[in-house]
Amino acid sequence: MQEWIKKYPSFNAMYFNLFNERYFDLINTLNHVLFDRLDSRLYLYLKDKMAINNAAIITSSHKDIAYEMGTSREVITRVLKKLESESKVIQTSKGIQLF
Repeated sequence: MQEWIKKYPSFNAMYFNLFNERYFDLINTLNHVLFDRLDSRLYLYLKDKMAINNAAIITSSHKDIAYEMGTSREVITRVLKKLESESKVIQTSKGIQLF
């Protein structure tokens, strides 16, 4: 590895750029987990999921969402009901839709 760094400086730059991006993602995730409330984290998660899937409705189950966010299904169900009462989301038989 040390020889590659000396021989290929662009490899060294690529390696440290990737490391920097992953470290920033880790710090950002920790910041969200430690300082953001679950309802705002869930809303951001749903918004990102919609953008990634390019879909108007999120078809993931509460269990799947809970697993990905590191919490229980019951908590996700409760927070989704709270978001629904605040008119931020609507839950239908097809899935979850954001406003």
